[in-house]
Amino acid sequence: MNVLKNNKIFLLFFLIDFFFINLLITNPTEDLIIITTEKNVQTGFNIYGENKNIIPFTVWIDKLEIKNLRPDKDPPFLKVIPAKTRKLLLKLVPKDRYKGTKISYRTKNFIGDYNKIHNDETVYLLPFQHGKKYFL
Repeated sequence: MNVLKNNKIFLLFFLIDFFFINLLITNPTEDLIIITTEKNVQTGFNIYGENKNIIPFTVWIDKLEIKNLRPDKDPPFLKVIPAKTRKLLLKLVPKDRYKGTKISYRTKNFIGDYNKIHNDETVYLLPFQHGKKYFL
């Protein structure tokens, strides 16, 4: 009986994993996170991130190559974009207004907020009524 019960639990977790993997494959994060660079004549360049998803994402600006510009903060360039919002990720200020500029960067997106801390004391349960049996 325990073997049958364990197989049902394994099957349940397998189906949940399969569902989430297919969800991520059919809706890649590149479509849900939009990174844009906007030029401001007086202040330089602003890099924005827009999250169209219902969950927060962490965006990492990697391999930043700039010419005649300086970032407004020191690396690493990590920002959390809450769900359904647009947020300023990085400001690039010109060093010399009379020289040309160049910007090149790569971004990586991660699901969730990297600042959150997992609480090991909390028991996380599946969203079913406790003590009730369900047939799979």
